[in-house]
Amino acid sequence: TESRFWFPELELGLGLWFGKYHGLKRQWLRWYDAQGNWIPTPEEVAGIAQQQAGIAQQQADLAQQEAQIANQRANRAERAQQAAIPRLLSMGLSTEQVAEALGLSVEEVSQWE
Repeated sequence: TESRFWFPELELGLGLWFGKYHGLKRQWLRWYDAQGNWIPTPEEVAGIAQQQAGIAQQQADLAQQEAQIANQRANRAERAQQAAIPRLLSMGLSTEQVAEALGLSVEEVSQWE
């Protein structure tokens, strides 16, 4: 059984905890909160911060990869659209018809004539 003592004036408890601290695995006195959770040691806080930083870096890397993929898709779509302009014009469509079909301005299509 765990020995725990609650101090209402402090809104903290003190209990016996078995674990590794400062490289020694043994029983220690340790503070706990009102929910019974052990208060993290500075080493645990640093580890949590390091994990959160790693997660944030992974999220940033993923966002960058997603942006690169979106950019590649946009470039492919633009190239496909540019390839379609001369073909549609050669099929006899007017500049205005091609512009309307591809959602471009007449000026953009006129560059390909």
